[in-house]
Amino acid sequence: MLASFIGTAALLASAVIAMPSEKRQTGLIPYPCNSTAGEAEPICGSCAEMGAQCQIFVSSPTGFWQVEQCVLAGFCYAAENSTTDMLITYVDEGQDTSDRSLQQERLSEALFYNMTGGASTMSQQNAIDAYYSALTGTYESLGGPLFAMTPKQTSDDGPYPSSSEYVIYFWSLVSAWTGYCDTREIPYNNLADYLTYAATSNYHPTC
Repeated sequence: MLASFIGTAALLASAVIAMPSEKRQTGLIPYPCNSTAGEAEPICGSCAEMGAQCQIFVSSPTGFWQVEQCVLAGFCYAAENSTTDMLITYVDEGQDTSDRSLQQERLSEALFYNMTGGASTMSQQNAIDAYYSALTGTYESLGGPLFAMTPKQTSDDGPYPSSSEYVIYFWSLVSAWTGYCDTREIPYNNLADYLTYAATSNYHPTC
């Protein structure tokens, strides 16, 4: 599934930011493996794989935030020069590039509470646990068109980040946007707002 993202490489040229390193893997995400700003180099793999898993499971052009893998992939795109609009464009293979996040159905409450174990806030540890879990026993597509793929679970795992600091970094950006740097625990409405509005907000705070 990572190969389906190769055609979008040119769009990633401006999305280079400083963040913890991740093992070099095949695939595309808007983060370089090393943190030297401005480098155009091979792109790391766990967020790319999460995007690929999102593509397998998303069932409509406006249903990204109803799928856990898409929500997690959305967290990967929290930096100033990469947005959830970019993720959606990559996953649906460039069908539309304008204000994609605003067109999505609001984050599924059932999905949120499943990810938090029923808690009223999503914690940093919830995000870490969900991220690693979604990369364990990943899925492949048995075929079908975009938004109607048939998933099959495999025995494949990863690629995982080389450190949980990778997830902690982008969760800190989501926490900053939602105003919860102090606790890193984000209520449903604030997280749903992030997924819907952050891409067009031109607001890029950090903790």
